[in-house]
Amino acid sequence: MSDLRDRAKEDEGPLQRLLDFIIPGFPSYRKRELRRKTDKLLRDYFGELLDGERDKLQRRAASSNATPGTSASLARGLSGVTRSPTPRP
Repeated sequence: MSDLRDRAKEDEGPLQRLLDFIIPGFPSYRKRELRRKTDKLLRDYFGELLDGERDKLQRRAASSNATPGTSASLARGLSGVTRSPTPRP
């Protein structure tokens, strides 16, 4: 988890650290923004994992010669599964 926080903090500059001391409440604001960035990184990571697994299942369903009805129903079920876009704050 600390790795994700480090990745999200990469764009932090000396000005932001200075503002922590000057503006009351600014550190809390920055912590909230850091949580949002970390959350987005996690959602993107897991979304990519799920996309890969869905693609594997679709390929397996398309090439499956097992039970005739099973592969067709699996392919139909997976056809509607899409990754929703990440909401922007």
